[in-house]
Formats: sequence, C-alpha cells, structure tokens
Amino acid sequence: MSNDENDYLRARLQKNAIDAVNKDAYFKEVYHVLNTDERLQNYFKDFDEKSVKEFKEYYAHRKVSWRFAEYNLTEFKAKLDGRFHEYCVDSLKNIQLKKLFHAIASWVSEEVTFEGIEIRWDWYQWIARPFSCPYLPPIEKHEVECYIDFLNEVGYDFSISDSYIHLSPDNFLETEEVKGADRWDGDVDEEISYGSWFKYYDKCYDTEYYKLKPGTRINKENKYELHAYEEQRMKYPIDPNIVHAPYLDFYDEKENFVRLFEDSEFKHLYRAHEAQTAQNRFAEEIDMEMFT
Repeated sequence: MSNDENDYLRARLQKNAIDAVNKDAYFKEVYHVLNTDERLQNYFKDFDEKSVKEFKEYYAHRKVSWRFAEYNLTEFKAKLDGRFHEYCVDSLKNIQLKKLFHAIASWVSEEVTFEGIEIRWDWYQWIARPFSCPYLPPIEKHEVECYIDFLNEVGYDFSISDSYIHLSPDNFLETEEVKGADRWDGDVDEEISYGSWFKYYDKCYDTEYYKLKPGTRINKENKYELHAYEEQRMKYPIDPNIVHAPYLDFYDEKENFVRLFEDSEFKHLYRAHEAQTAQNRFAEEIDMEMFT
C-alpha cells in the first residue's frame, strides 16, 4: 500500500471516529429533547406509552442520519430545483399505475388470479413499487408518447398531471353512498378519484370499462372480516371501561411530527432526504431496458 493510500485510509478512519463521537452526542441531545420538551410531552401523552418510547428511539436515530447526510442531501436537492427529473419519474410511474389499475380491476371482479395475491392487502406492495410489479408488462414507447400528448393537452401543467394517484382495491367497493352513482367523479369521496391522466389513457386506448368492473372480491372479504370480528367479539367481549390509547407509528406520524416541531432548515433537509430516497428506490426498481 502506497504512502498516499495509507494517508487516505488514516484520514478516513479519523473522520469516521470523529463522526461516531459527534453522532452519539447528537443522538443524546435529540433524545433528551424528545423526553423533556413540554410541547412534545403534550403531543406524546395521548398515545400508547410503549409506542411512544419506540417512536422516540427510532426518530432520534433517523434524525442523526438526516443531519449527518446534510451535505449530500443539500447538494442533491439543488440538482432537483428544476424538478424536471422528478416529473419524469412521476410520469413513468403514472403509466405503470394505470396498467396496475387494470390488473387490480380484473382481480377484484374475479376475472383473473395472480400468484401471490390472496387478499386485497397483497396489492399494496405493488402500488408502492409499480416498476417491480411482476404482473405488468414493461413501459412501451407508444405509452410514453401518449403521456407526452397528455401533457401537451393540459399545457404542461404538472399540478394537474396526477403526480400523486391514490390507487387502492377499495376503489371498487360499492357502498350505499355510491351505488347507482359514478364512483370516479363528483364529491362522493376525495380518495376515490379517477384523475385526468387515467381519463386520457382511456380515451387513447378505449379502456374505460376497467373502472366499471364490480368489486366482488372486496365485498366478499369485508363479509368474511365482519364475520371473524363478530366471532372474536363474542369470544372475547370488550370491556367498555378500558380505553386503549392510540398507537404512535413512526411511518404514519413522522411527516406530521417534522411539520409540527422542526425548524425550517431541518424541514428542508428532511424533504431533500425523502426526495433522494424516492429517486434511489426508483433507480433500483426500474428496468433500464424497459422500452420495447
């Protein structure tokens, strides 16, 4: 090993040692604040005690990671100021989500089965990772051209290009409120939405019939779940005098927690971290030879 290599290794080890000390000190500082700050105690008091302890420990560890990745994250965020890279990712994701919608529609109506999909909750792993879904074909060039035409039609107004699409097997659930109505339009339920991109895709490919498929499997699942719940309730009756505090889940509450209690500088750092995580996940999932 050369002298230059030895010097580099020595400097790297020294930096790691210093970082370890600083991270440990910062963790203790964050954890102390989480346990003593009056505003935070008022926030935590309504949640299950065990879950609060787990939340504090995990949040402190994650905050250390976010803080000590500050340079790389800030640099990464600067590269995305134009947001065009994010728009490209969202556009490709939206194409796959539309095809995933078709697969879910066919499944909930009991027209097809998929290996590994037994209940509706099994779909959520693929809704979160549509590029990895084994039931979908790769994105084709004509679909990209269709999305470009869609953006041209809306005047490149990315605010209405469905950058966030709520997709769920429960979209096909027919409740008393939506029977006889169009489930995908109006103000029946804000989460049950059928956005402008999906409508444009239907117009291009004549696929509107997918949204009209009945949620047969979902209705059956709900009946089974209700029956199981009633059996458990009869077997283990609930004492009305016992009130259980809600569970504080890190992944459900971290966004709200950062918004409520962190300063603007750290909020910027957190958003940069979330953006980088999303892009890294995309890079791992997407097949670079997806165009056929």
